[in-house]
Amino acid sequence: MLKRISVESVLVMFLFIVFASSIGMLIVEGQASYNKIISEKESNENRRIAFSYISKKIKQNDFAGNIQIVKQPYNNGNAIKIELQGIEEGYVTYIFCVDNELYELYISEEDPFDKELGEIIIKLEQSLNFVKDSDFDLIHIKNEDEIVTSISLQKEVDDEKF
Repeated sequence: MLKRISVESVLVMFLFIVFASSIGMLIVEGQASYNKIISEKESNENRRIAFSYISKKIKQNDFAGNIQIVKQPYNNGNAIKIELQGIEEGYVTYIFCVDNELYELYISEEDPFDKELGEIIIKLEQSLNFVKDSDFDLIHIKNEDEIVTSISLQKEVDDEKF
């Protein structure tokens, strides 16, 4: 009878170990999945914030000819140059991306383009680049995966017609 109890005890312990290890693996896999989902969510959220910020800046300052795409000196990428009007005339805002960080640089037209004077808006997973499609008055925002978001610009108005 003593032998039978010890064999049953060993089997029960073996089943308990299998059950406990299965639960442990399930927890580890769940944690890895959760971390991946959160990371992707944060990346998408940061990208949406960047696109929303750029879109807002463009729409606020979208007067015919005020928005241009220019080369920025840091990574052979492009920057959005916004020539300001009204009380801020004589100043420009550059929006550009360097080392996966979106910057805004607000300077006088005479001042040199210097990343150190700019403010970091948000850190991104991938760098952004800007391309202007003059045929359709669009600014395309591209990341390294070639995902494109486009922002339409106001068409130039011929003042003589009004």
